[in-house]
Amino acid sequence: MNRESHSLTESPAKHLPRKEREKLLRRREIIEAAKRVFAEKGYRNATLEEIAAAAEFGKGTIYNYFECKEELFIAIMDGTFDEVTELASKAMAISGVSREKFRQLAFNLLLYYKHNLDFFRLLMREVNQFQLEVRKTNVKRVMNRLLRISEILAEALRRDIRAKRVKNHNPSIMATMFLNLIHSFFMRNMQTWQTMSEADLQNAADFITSIFFDGVAVHAH
Repeated sequence: MNRESHSLTESPAKHLPRKEREKLLRRREIIEAAKRVFAEKGYRNATLEEIAAAAEFGKGTIYNYFECKEELFIAIMDGTFDEVTELASKAMAISGVSREKFRQLAFNLLLYYKHNLDFFRLLMREVNQFQLEVRKTNVKRVMNRLLRISEILAEALRRDIRAKRVKNHNPSIMATMFLNLIHSFFMRNMQTWQTMSEADLQNAADFITSIFFDGVAVHAH
């Protein structure tokens, strides 16, 4: 796993007592080790023993934080959603119209994919098997997180709809469509993603934003 992973929400709170900070740090180390092991072995084949060894902890220490492999994977997913939610919130908080905000989000997410490429490859490779094993308890959880992210974008669209800068379509559906454009672009180029420079990602963000806001038709002037 790329050790440069952008961690936006995992830093221990400085105001907590030392023991609590140490527990948070240990939990983060376990999660980062699990990301590496899952990426290398796959969800089904990875074991808690291997994760403990990668984190340089005893297996008993893992059980102090996570009851099973599924719970650990869900913690990784929650952390990923937390980071993406923060990226969305920060992009929507910049000044300007929704187009500028969405363009910034597209670049931020594409860069986030690059810094966490091994983990996202794992998700794409194993998502069906993982869903079979945890579908009953966690699909609704994932959908709720995705809807929350979409609503952050939708609010920016609502403001532009009221100002008549964007057509009056359902903003929640439009927000989901924009996120799907980013995801689809990543999926289409995943095999060569590591070779893409930040300039390439900037161009990709421009392309995605243009497709979303302008469409593909050539309009006569």
